[in-house]
Amino acid sequence: MRQHADTIYISDAIFTGNSLKPISGALAVSGKHILAVGSFEDMAEYTDADTKIIPCQDKLILPGFHDSHVHFVYGAMQNDEDLGFDLSDCTSLAQCVERAKKFADMHPENQWVYGKGWNEVSWVGGELPSRELLDEAIPDRPVYLASWDLHSGLVNKKALERMGWDRSTPDLEDSTLGRYEDGELTGLIREPGYLNPVNNAALQCPDLPKTVAKAIKTANAYGITSLGVVHPYGSLSEEETVDLFKQMEEDHLLTLRIHLFMELKEDLTEVKKTEKRCDSDMFHVSGLKLITDGVCESYTGYLSEPYADNPSTCGELQIGAERLTKLLLHADAEGYSVRLHTIGNGAVNNALNCFEKVMAANGNKGLHHALEHIESCKPEDIDRISKMGIMASMQPVHAILNVDGYPKLLGEKWIPYMWPIKTLIDAGATYCLGTDYPVVGLNPMEGIHAAITRQSPSGYPDGGFVPKQKISLGQALQGYTYGSALVANYQDKIGTLTEGKYADFIIMDRNLFTCSPEEILDAVVEKTFVGGKLVYSRT
Repeated sequence: MRQHADTIYISDAIFTGNSLKPISGALAVSGKHILAVGSFEDMAEYTDADTKIIPCQDKLILPGFHDSHVHFVYGAMQNDEDLGFDLSDCTSLAQCVERAKKFADMHPENQWVYGKGWNEVSWVGGELPSRELLDEAIPDRPVYLASWDLHSGLVNKKALERMGWDRSTPDLEDSTLGRYEDGELTGLIREPGYLNPVNNAALQCPDLPKTVAKAIKTANAYGITSLGVVHPYGSLSEEETVDLFKQMEEDHLLTLRIHLFMELKEDLTEVKKTEKRCDSDMFHVSGLKLITDGVCESYTGYLSEPYADNPSTCGELQIGAERLTKLLLHADAEGYSVRLHTIGNGAVNNALNCFEKVMAANGNKGLHHALEHIESCKPEDIDRISKMGIMASMQPVHAILNVDGYPKLLGEKWIPYMWPIKTLIDAGATYCLGTDYPVVGLNPMEGIHAAITRQSPSGYPDGGFVPKQKISLGQALQGYTYGSALVANYQDKIGTLTEGKYADFIIMDRNLFTCSPEEILDAVVEKTFVGGKLVYSRT
């Protein structure tokens, strides 16, 4: 006897994720799982007197969005309006300082003044900032302003004093402090060695579960049903992050799935302990993550040749090839998928070389290892990524953040291979999409629009940045659903609307496949379901 559905949703447009086009039909849900997907006529055998029939007309039904790459707790704290303020639309350092002063005056109780999102490339003149204006505006409290990519920061004199840093403080292997000609510190900080401690000091949250729960509800409203939460975690340690999500799960505050990617280390004891402790369908360990280079805007992204506008450097690797290979060999042998932050084409090439040695030693075990970002890529490495089965984890909005600066930074010859998602797909590579939140916002519609147009919401640049790298709507949706489930090693349970999988799905307010790119930006989610349970409704 056939099992009967609790609810059947009927629509002219159901994107199952198993192909690039939607079908007309119905989705049957029973409990936490998908019972069937097919024509309306097929649903008769799953229907009884208690089955609810929900007509959705031509509103698109599709798998829940899965943001493959987020620093979620950090983002939740950064976007709490009582803890900090946004600088992403500022066009000068003076404007950033003005906003910092206003926030400081409005929040006298905050021990630190925290802001985020500045990008000197978008400023008039584009010069790197220093602390003089901050010192003058806010002399009595420490100030920390994080850059948009989270790889740079600016602090005032009071913050330097609070951290105990002065002209005698040395640069670290993975981090530098900006200096004036006389050796005094400018307040500019590069990379995690010094950024992490100042971030930990500046970003303190009095009620973290409440702040994170609020961010989860925002994610649900965007149709997000899963998050790939990757190391690093901002101001929290790994242990604190795990404890937070575990407690939130026990308190029934998780209304989306957390797929955790812990820091890749030589000793995996804590990873294994966490794996045993956190093994539910709502919160579990999915793999490991490591940063191998920086970002190109600060000349720390590792290139295969010198920067076009700074020929004295190729950037830098944050970990040597020999040590990286050793770490990967051990993790791979233990059955863990590893995701490597690789911004520059040199970092991509180096990571592939290391993975090649791992596969030669261990065999290709079919693990879903991934390269994160791939802002630029040597042409010959495109096929290597595909043939080795390495996933390409990319963030479409990043490709449109600095389109005028890239030719100057890298040189014109590399532009055709910047965020080469279409070329990678055509070569047969598997891929997933995300945001790197809080680098950019969580809204998947913005990422999908950027992926299919290579343009900003305002339509810049005309024709798109490297237009040959545009992908189709179906490909973008697959990247935000099935691809992200694949990199999380959860593709057998979520990612497509398939019989037996969890009923993680959303209903849009329109059929995206009949929309113009501009209309896609305006599209909103009407309902979000996780495991068959309604976690967000627009009405």
